[in-house]
Amino acid sequence: MNFEKEKKELIKLSEKRNFFFKNTTKRDAELYLNSKIDFKGLSENEIEKLEINLGKKFPLEFREYLLEFGKNCGELFCCGQDIEPEKLTEYQIWAKEIIDDDEIPDFLNEDTLVFNFHQGYVFQYFKKEDNQFPIYEYMEGENKTIKRFDSFREMLRLNIENMNRINEEAQKSDGHFLIVTKNGTQAEWPAKNSGIKPREIGDKFIKEKWSFLNLFNGKN
Repeated sequence: MNFEKEKKELIKLSEKRNFFFKNTTKRDAELYLNSKIDFKGLSENEIEKLEINLGKKFPLEFREYLLEFGKNCGELFCCGQDIEPEKLTEYQIWAKEIIDDDEIPDFLNEDTLVFNFHQGYVFQYFKKEDNQFPIYEYMEGENKTIKRFDSFREMLRLNIENMNRINEEAQKSDGHFLIVTKNGTQAEWPAKNSGIKPREIGDKFIKEKWSFLNLFNGKN
């Protein structure tokens, strides 16, 4: 499976950003932007270890996704979703706990694999059906499962389409500021009646503080 189309879409989205840097060095801004398109995958050995730990083989589409995006998927699945390969074992446990708390029959078995959690109360899982792996969803308290996607590839496509819709709507707004430091990021939305419009102001970088450590690390 080739993911070049998805990568190009994600790069385009990163170029149409709706935030503008504030109180941030140009170096930190560049590192932040690069981190959103520096896609990295797991190795075959790393994937095999995950499969051994779980005692299950991954659906082919998911396996190929992990090879391309397993370590860094950019902005994919960033809105409250949790698709982290190193947590797959925990996902199975957490899903079982939700099912037990809802006091319903356990529907997870050797033909299922929980791979996605949303804010701790919704999970999605693959279910093998005639050598296909459609994606089902369960929400805590609902006591029923829902088929969400026919395949992981469909899930990816619809996720990116949704990201594009959100981005297009955001382009109509005044945007917001983003502060990036070595310790993380902080978003800042000016009050509507403030008259401050980040999209009109644009990026406002600050000078990097120089020290002996900068020189020692070869920064210039």
